[in-house]
Amino acid sequence: MGSKIVKIIFTVLVIGALLVVAGAWMIWKRPLTVDARMSRMALSINGLEERELTTDSGEMTYWEGGAGPTMVLIHGAGDQAGAWARTIAVLVEKYRVVIPDMPGHWKSDPRKGPIHITQLLDGLDALMNARCADEPVIIVGNSMGGWLGFLYARDNPHRVSRLVAVNGGPLFNPDPQVNIFPTTREEARETMNGLMGPASPQIPGYVLDDIVRRTAGGPAARFASTAAEMGAYLLDGRLGEISVPVELVWGDADQLLTIDYAQRILDGLPRARLHPIRGCGHVPHRECPLKFLDVLEGALAMEPPEPRPTADDGDSDLPGGDDRDEQAGSLLHNGLRTIDEQAGSLLHKGSRTIDEQAGSLLHEGLRIIVAQASSLRVQSLTDAPGVGEPTRDPESEATS
Repeated sequence: MGSKIVKIIFTVLVIGALLVVAGAWMIWKRPLTVDARMSRMALSINGLEERELTTDSGEMTYWEGGAGPTMVLIHGAGDQAGAWARTIAVLVEKYRVVIPDMPGHWKSDPRKGPIHITQLLDGLDALMNARCADEPVIIVGNSMGGWLGFLYARDNPHRVSRLVAVNGGPLFNPDPQVNIFPTTREEARETMNGLMGPASPQIPGYVLDDIVRRTAGGPAARFASTAAEMGAYLLDGRLGEISVPVELVWGDADQLLTIDYAQRILDGLPRARLHPIRGCGHVPHRECPLKFLDVLEGALAMEPPEPRPTADDGDSDLPGGDDRDEQAGSLLHNGLRTIDEQAGSLLHKGSRTIDEQAGSLLHEGLRIIVAQASSLRVQSLTDAPGVGEPTRDPESEATS
């Protein structure tokens, strides 16, 4: 009897040791995957249910939970529903929250090949029809998600009560100051500093290596490969078509889409306000969720902004109206040419990008990962890394 107990204890210890080694290997080699899984676990812990919806592109995963007015949260290019995990505990107390994995991202089809903006818009439309058909909703979109939010609100103003754009918009960015296609550890470090701001914590080298690895063929790269067809979906000179009230919630340390970019959007919208978040970067709901929630709740507590004259009205009584029309046309022409050039460069370099990874690194789970990694590597890296991927690993499929 005693020997059986000893064997059981020994077996449990061995299994535990193997799990520790496997965890250490995953944290060291695939920190972004670990972070994404932790963020999705946080959605479940806070009461959201993972569901699926059939779209023209295949199955689309989304999360839903909470009670109150409906709020739809749309992640950026290359990201996934867990991007909002650090804010969800507060939001579900006040809102019925719906969070999709947008088409081509994480668990949503298509799993391979180019991701077209039409697929993203069709997926959003299918989600709204299936889960948000009974009332106007608040759309909160980050980066690419903000752009999609603008396009949906333009075409469906009766279905959107308020649009919140978080460091994202529908205007061409002619001079980005951040290289979002890093190919080395040092380039990735510069990218992260640009996205998060110069005062942001330094990212460990093994995480930067994972960023470089995933820039080769992840969802954001697949989306960027279709850049040549995106020009028709830019709203330079046409922001006056947006009739719904807009709140621009903006991390002012973002060097990719700067506060000046946000001001350009504000100047063209008939009903909008700008709410800077001091010291936060491109994905503020990850980097500084408390600040983000404070600004978001403050903006939504205010009465919607009233209509006003804008630079995009096209009214000849406004000073410089003709010049603005010419500049808008020139901007779109030059923008499409630049997009074509960038698309060619993307295909030549293997379609590298980093939008998702920039946001994912800021999740609270990454801090845990870094702390665990430091400890686990000392204890476990001399053992054989016997880790196995799940049967259907979204991250590995996305980069295959």
